[in-house]
Amino acid sequence: MEDVKKVYKMLDWKQPKEVQEEGRRLARNITDLSLLYDPVGASPYAFMVCWKILCEKEDDDLLQYLDDFLVYIKDANRMASDVVLSRLLVFSGNKLYPYYMKAVNSAIGRKDEYGFVWIGALAELLDNRDLKAILYPDLIERLKLFYKQYEWDERDDGDTLYLEYLKLSSIFSDS
Repeated sequence: MEDVKKVYKMLDWKQPKEVQEEGRRLARNITDLSLLYDPVGASPYAFMVCWKILCEKEDDDLLQYLDDFLVYIKDANRMASDVVLSRLLVFSGNKLYPYYMKAVNSAIGRKDEYGFVWIGALAELLDNRDLKAILYPDLIERLKLFYKQYEWDERDDGDTLYLEYLKLSSIFSDS
């Protein structure tokens, strides 16, 4: 564990570039991915680097983190959410599909503001062509309403869009 903490320190932005590069090399060799997923004691910058390295891993290696990743992207202001979203956009659609549908159903089932924002984040994954190719056409059409929801002001008022979100539960809760 002390070796991992040294790697975390090496990844900090305050370190010389050569030390950071060595830290990245060592971090890429970490086999226990939970140490990258939850870098306890790492600085915020080192946390971000750990998540970037984690997202370099193969799809099969990341399956255990998909549920968390799909929740994590809900908050675009969260550190590394853009890294996670970028990785999910190239994830195998077949491998992602069951986790995605579970997340969509969870977001729809909440029927609150958290679920509303979350469904918008999940709609961003319509840019994953593999995933989109196997989604129900009706679901795709509904999710498109929430795609890039941060652009509401240009398209709609939030109240109308929120009512559309609430309608989803009656349509797709058993998908």
